Amino acid sequence: MNQKIIVLNKDNKTSRFNKSSITANSPLRSIQFAPSASSLNAESHIFIVVLGALIGAAIAFAIGYSISANWLEYGLLMLIPLVITFFLRKVYIYTLLNFKE
Repeated sequence: MNQKIIVLNKDNKTSRFNKSSITANSPLRSIQFAPSASSLNAESHIFIVVLGALIGAAIAFAIGYSISANWLEYGLLMLIPLVITFFLRKVYIYTLLNFKE
């Protein structure tokens, strides 16, 4: 796992290093780990997944209730919660990576 590190030197300048290149004698004041896309994709983000599934299920239920469909169409309606969950999780990860204070 090769994480990038943003550091604040004595001169209050930020620098980027690999985690393995920092030694115990480095003149650093603070170290902040910048999240990487691979580490965020590895996490489950349970709240976002559950929220996406609930929103998708409500949409699929509303569509399925209002139409008279056969089994194939009901099967396709069951994909809506999965697609919305995947999309909402990708938006959440993108927001975490690109959010600047």
